Amino acid sequence: MATKKTSSTRKTSSSGRGGSRKKKPTKKEQQAKAQLYAIVLFALGILLFCFAIIPGESAWRAVHDFLLGCLSWCAYLIGPLVVCTAVMIATDQSGYPLAAKLTSAGVLMQTGTIQNDGSQTGHPLMFYLAGKDIEQVRFSCKNQKIRFEDWTETRDEFGNAQNFTVPYGDDPSEYYYLLIDWIPEDTVEALHEPGTSIADLPPELREDQIILEIQFSNGKRDIKSISISLLDDGTFFAVFSDYEIKPEDDFVSRPDAPVIPRAILYGPG
Repeated sequence: MATKKTSSTRKTSSSGRGGSRKKKPTKKEQQAKAQLYAIVLFALGILLFCFAIIPGESAWRAVHDFLLGCLSWCAYLIGPLVVCTAVMIATDQSGYPLAAKLTSAGVLMQTGTIQNDGSQTGHPLMFYLAGKDIEQVRFSCKNQKIRFEDWTETRDEFGNAQNFTVPYGDDPSEYYYLLIDWIPEDTVEALHEPGTSIADLPPELREDQIILEIQFSNGKRDIKSISISLLDDGTFFAVFSDYEIKPEDDFVSRPDAPVIPRAILYGPG
């Protein structure tokens, strides 16, 4: 789905009576446009590479001679560089953060890393749910904070919180754009203390759990758990599995965080 901070300000625009202001494209629309650019660039890169290595005849030969005449041996690199750029765009390495896909099967999710000084590489954990007919999901985080981000920009959010409920709706194509970002800010703050390393951290700063209470439109209810561990080398290990809420899971009974309207979170255009 990159290391760019996902909580960067996304401005919404409101149309006045004169209708002179244009609505900012949603991230979903921006990503669709980026994917189109990636396809065009990929085809262009292949074509440029062919122009460089195949002499050809007539107009093809003219382009071949022009490239080699202007760029010399660098002409052989232009095509591959354009292809690499296309791949970066297509895999979201140049814009949006990469999110792990959660399905009913257990998966090892892609995570970032954290160093002994508290600096981070990538996102410790960001994920989205795949499926259909999901009415809503209640998320409960035991120790740290989580943040819901809606790239369709149609749902209200909650900021950094521990418990909240997200409406999903009957369009499964939107689920890809409903992201949950786990934010271990307490762990990062502790590692900023002089002389503190990962090995010195207490269990509650090295382990966490996110419980997902999934409500489907047909009335079925499912419960999943994400168990997260910070290893000594700074990597995060996360496992997604079925779960049954236990009496000791009192963090699940905490009240939901209040909704923060998008107009307050991101401000006017």
